[in-house]
Amino acid sequence: MRILRFQLYVLFASLFCATAHAGYTHYFTWHQKPNDTDLKACINEMRRIIETRTNMLAGPDGTPASIVGSSDVDLNGIGDDAHEPFVFPGEEGFNFCKTQVKPYDAVVTACLLVARDHFPQSVLSIDSDGSWSEGDWEDGAKLYSSVLGRTPRNPISPAWRMYGWRVALFIYGVTASLLIIMALVIKKLFRRFKANF
Repeated sequence: MRILRFQLYVLFASLFCATAHAGYTHYFTWHQKPNDTDLKACINEMRRIIETRTNMLAGPDGTPASIVGSSDVDLNGIGDDAHEPFVFPGEEGFNFCKTQVKPYDAVVTACLLVARDHFPQSVLSIDSDGSWSEGDWEDGAKLYSSVLGRTPRNPISPAWRMYGWRVALFIYGVTASLLIIMALVIKKLFRRFKANF
């Protein structure tokens, strides 16, 4: 009976610790409508990046189609390497593109790096399931540098910029509380386990 209880505690703790990712996704949020001049300059630089990878890109449904318009980008991978389309500038407000780290992810991240160059965080917030510091954006950063001859900067906006400081403070508080609870549960589990053996 005690072993069963221990297993239930371990199961509970592992579920508590698990992160829920529906897939590798990049997010961008417009806080205001982009300026037409800045948007056109951004799309022109995205076009330069896209033109170097036409062998791996298709239209939004994964079939050959026009990818870059005069004021928008709508691309995907090809065939089995397609997932969800990257549509830029997308809608005012929240947008996302789930790439599942398929080959076209490098183009998507390079395009988001370009977007960061043209739009400050007060206009456009960028976030990702990938980590800039852990190298998840490395392929996109290399593509960006090779085409534009510039060193990219971290495009990911801090949580307070993405969601507002009140929501970010709440998220940080909940996360800290969960970590403390998890530590206490694990400590209690170890004490019970140690007492049983």
